[in-house]
Amino acid sequence: MKISLPQLNPRERFLVIVTLATIVCGSLYVTVAEPLWLELSGLYSEINESDETLSNYRGLLAHRDEILARASSLQKRTHASGEEDEEQRGLLTEIENLARKARMDLADLKPERTERLEFYELMGVRLSADGTPNQLAQFLHEMRQSNLLLRVDWLRVDAGADNRRIKATMKVVRILNTSEDL
Repeated sequence: MKISLPQLNPRERFLVIVTLATIVCGSLYVTVAEPLWLELSGLYSEINESDETLSNYRGLLAHRDEILARASSLQKRTHASGEEDEEQRGLLTEIENLARKARMDLADLKPERTERLEFYELMGVRLSADGTPNQLAQFLHEMRQSNLLLRVDWLRVDAGADNRRIKATMKVVRILNTSEDL
């Protein structure tokens, strides 16, 4: 049954018109206004982020000389640290070779921080080794004869699991010359 708008009483006509107007306004809001609003708010937030980034870059540009000085300082320190790492590797390799030559079993090698003194540096390695007393004596002798200027800073000897073997824990130090005058 089809009823036209003029056939409805005034109250029903008013309700139909208000309902149609609400549906049209709601659909316009959902299809047009809300997407535009979201797009505009997204653009505004993007503009604000760009402004913040620009102000950060301007601040960095104002401190350009300080940043470059710090970067070159860090680069020099990193380069020096790389040389120190290479010397540390050489020290560890030398200790491993000397232990192999004396037939000592190395259980643990731990590099320690380099200690800087007035005219030289001490590069240390803490190590644990197992062997007979003769092997330990040969290992200590080989370290003393090494070209790397090695010295044993301290030594602790404990009885091993076997009566014929001992466990030695020690700190081996390499002396590095850092003086330009020498």
